[in-house]
Amino acid sequence: MKNVTDNLKIKSWIMDLFSCEVVRLNADSQIFNANSKLRKSLDNSKKECTTLSFTDINITVSPEVWKTNWNEVIEKGSVRFKATHKNKGGKFYDAEVYA
Repeated sequence: MKNVTDNLKIKSWIMDLFSCEVVRLNADSQIFNANSKLRKSLDNSKKECTTLSFTDINITVSPEVWKTNWNEVIEKGSVRFKATHKNKGGKFYDAEVYA
């Protein structure tokens, strides 16, 4: 179990080194890890981010569209699309999503 915990800490640390926003999600679009750049853009703490789903911050993706996009990533290996994200204060900003 210690190796798993250490591995997750290392992955989180590496994600924080990126200068762009990085998020790890599950199939239900639930955020389970967001790097410091995304947390700063969203004005959320690490804990707050884990209570959000991708559809909470990406106003251009409904839960139904999320499922379609998730399946497309599984099928193709990756996808790229433009999105509009909303931070905690309600401010919108453009984002380019690579999944």
